[in-house]
Amino acid sequence: MPTTQHGKGPLFAVLLVVLACAALSGCSSSTPTLTISSVTPTVSAPTADTVKTWPVEWCKTQPGMSRDQMRALMGTPTSEYGASTGNPQMSWSAFNYQFNAFFDVNDHVRQLDINTIALSATDSAAIACDVTRKAN
Repeated sequence: MPTTQHGKGPLFAVLLVVLACAALSGCSSSTPTLTISSVTPTVSAPTADTVKTWPVEWCKTQPGMSRDQMRALMGTPTSEYGASTGNPQMSWSAFNYQFNAFFDVNDHVRQLDINTIALSATDSAAIACDVTRKAN
């Protein structure tokens, strides 16, 4: 990725131009607006008690389940994407846990995945099912 002479990225350079333009009012008669939207919509922040149930409930989930069935077991996801994103999924992520359900075009689970990179050995051992489970 190219950088400016001061080692900053291109977004930094654009931001500097926008800010300078706004300060000098020399770019246009209207003030430029920089909008950065969140890529991951946050649905909820689970309680610690809820998170403690996730390893057991996750192992009850199965490929082929619907979104409603996943919610019934896991509760409200912390993020969710529909089919319009090109990668429909639900995630339950808090503390060191991250459970991901990826959906097919019919909105049924095609793959269940646990991101174990931040889990301690004890937390990993508490998960009694495979880290990745796929539909046949």
